[in-house]
Amino acid sequence: HWDDAVRGNSVLRSAMLRALLDDCCVVDAGYVANILWDVEKFYDSISLPLLFRRSAALEFPPLASALSAMAYLGERFISADGVFSEPIAVTTSIPAGCANANHAAHI
Repeated sequence: HWDDAVRGNSVLRSAMLRALLDDCCVVDAGYVANILWDVEKFYDSISLPLLFRRSAALEFPPLASALSAMAYLGERFISADGVFSEPIAVTTSIPAGCANANHAAHI
C-alpha cells in the first residue's frame, strides 16, 4: 500500500499488510505485483562483496555476518500464476527488514 512506508511503521507490519493484500487479491482471482524501492537508506545499492570485506575488517561478529550473507545472497525468483522464473543471482542489496541492515548500511 502506498502510504504504508511512513516513519514509525514497522517493517514487519508493512510485510504483513502486503502479504494480506496479496492473498486477498489472489482469492479474488486477481494479480499481484510489488515493487519495493528504498529511497531513504539506499539498501539496494550496497555492494555485498564490499560489505562483507569491511565487516571482517571491522571485526563485526562473524556468525551474524555469515547468517546475514546467507540471507542476502540467496537467489531470488519472480513468480506469476504459480510459475517461477529462473533463479536471479544477487550481488547488491540488503533487505531493509534484516536486523543487521541498519548497521550494514553504515559499514
